[in-house]
Amino acid sequence: MVIMDINLFRNVRKDYIRLTDMCDTINNRISLIIIVCFILNIYFILVQLFSSLREIESATEKIYFYISFGLLLTRTTCICIFGGGVCEEWRNIGTALMSIQSSAYNIEVKNRVCGTSKQSVVLN
Repeated sequence: MVIMDINLFRNVRKDYIRLTDMCDTINNRISLIIIVCFILNIYFILVQLFSSLREIESATEKIYFYISFGLLLTRTTCICIFGGGVCEEWRNIGTALMSIQSSAYNIEVKNRVCGTSKQSVVLN
């Protein structure tokens, strides 16, 4: 399906600009929280590993250790994966716009391609 309507591309460009502004606002407000959570997760992983150096005798303590350690690893991995997912989705938008057919190319597509090539949307 080839979209030839300039107004549609204009709406897509405006929506994209609103989404990037929203990402910037969220990034400015929660980036410190994300970093603190990541550092705390790493700290608790190291504490868990240090506490595993002593011998665990009780079956309940072993179960608790493995479940809590697994949850910490899962939580830390999810922070990394979901944070990187935002950047990957932004790259997909640029790739889709760069692969548009020449018959559908117009000034709005040009503006959006220029905007996505100069702008990066990442959570940091």
